[in-house]
Amino acid sequence: MIHDATPSWSGYNYQGKLALHYVLSHICEKLSADPTYTFHGDSIVLENNEDFELFVAGELVSFHQVKAYEKQ
Repeated sequence: MIHDATPSWSGYNYQGKLALHYVLSHICEKLSADPTYTFHGDSIVLENNEDFELFVAGELVSFHQVKAYEKQ
């Protein structure tokens, strides 16, 4: 049987897009509330404990497990 990595790749691709969207939303939210906000200590970590985790000022504020399902 031939192994097809397409579903795995699609899942990682979806995960990356969702993480990027989440981070951009975080940036927009912070800058809307305070245009002088600096992002020192803010970071996103991919594939550590969860699919992605958001840290603000070095503190974990959210973590996400991403699942992509194909419609049948």
